[in-house]
Amino acid sequence: MRSTDDGASWMQVTPLSSTGTVSSISARGNLVVFGDHYDGTLGVSTDGGNTFTAPWTGNRATTDVEIVGSAILAATASGIYRSVDGGATFSAVPGIMSGALSAGLHCDGVNTCYASAYNAATNYPALLKSVQVRTGFRWG
Repeated sequence: MRSTDDGASWMQVTPLSSTGTVSSISARGNLVVFGDHYDGTLGVSTDGGNTFTAPWTGNRATTDVEIVGSAILAATASGIYRSVDGGATFSAVPGIMSGALSAGLHCDGVNTCYASAYNAATNYPALLKSVQVRTGFRWG
């Protein structure tokens, strides 16, 4: 659903028909991104949610998505991934990868992001804060 009047009214926005469970959504201006909890598919709209494409299908469930400036971050069951090209390609974010990771994201909209992570294999929870560096984000 989409509201253009601060939530007073809503209209149906139907993403891709192949989408399973939309687990997260993020928007900044006309850029709208949703994550599919079932198969990790990300839907990206550059026209305010009128149309969506699925530029990336993750191999694990997407648990959270965030938009920071022009970057898209996706938290998946296998780690955090980042796109700087509108979702056309994604790269793993160093320092927060694991085969059994459950992660969540929250970004301040400027340049700092926080990730909660839990590695089921090692039973090790963590709260991580990003530090913006010239080549992207580093987690510490």
